[in-house]
Amino acid sequence: ENNHFVATLCTSSLCKWDIQSTSSEIEPQFSISVPRATSAAWSPHAVNEIGIGLIDSILFFDERTYTQKPTIHINQPHDGAVLDLDYNPNKPFNICTAADDGNIKFWDTRNYSSPLKIVRAHSNFCNKAKYNPSHDQLLVSAGADNLVHLWRISSISSAPLLELQGPSSPTTSSNLTDENDDDDDKDTDKPTNFEHRQTDATAADILVKTFDLHDDSVYGVAWSAHDVWAFASLSYDGRLVLNHVPSPEKYKILL
Repeated sequence: ENNHFVATLCTSSLCKWDIQSTSSEIEPQFSISVPRATSAAWSPHAVNEIGIGLIDSILFFDERTYTQKPTIHINQPHDGAVLDLDYNPNKPFNICTAADDGNIKFWDTRNYSSPLKIVRAHSNFCNKAKYNPSHDQLLVSAGADNLVHLWRISSISSAPLLELQGPSSPTTSSNLTDENDDDDDKDTDKPTNFEHRQTDATAADILVKTFDLHDDSVYGVAWSAHDVWAFASLSYDGRLVLNHVPSPEKYKILL
């Protein structure tokens, strides 16, 4: 019903267009002034909701209100500019954001005083973070450190894993912080190593694999619309790389 609409974002405004319009001059159906905008995403759960990342905040707009006032305003979500945001495809109200502080943060927009979880994703800017379109446990991120990371963030997904591996893997939890694990962690956005107090829930959150196939900063990642286990990454030098979720990780989710 709404597949003939597109949204465009520039540094000062977001516009919604009807590409089936028969007019010789197409005018935007909806326009929002958003200075210093960096990213935007259309909610898969509410067709009228658009989330926009800015240098210092995240804004959510409902186009039905026809107003420039956001319905939700998350101020200073990162220690730097928000570079990307994405909606969880299976859990309404859940989003993730990536920023130039190198972190990915997970939010519930019904209670956004603090993030659900923080992942120290990259040593430099985290340019992109995208949920798998079917299995929201999986997330792929891209950074200015030339790396692409595949994550399993199961503890806050729509289908948390029940059978988990032990804590022996070096990638199990050292990059991950749960905002609800320790009151001392709430005053900082810097993830801490909490492997010594690892629980079954946090053990489900791991860095599955790092793909070191780029020679320059990676600015784009996208999951395949045909193969749910495939994704592509694009770096500044124009290199396009295709990768797949490793088979063992796939079977953990399916079985």
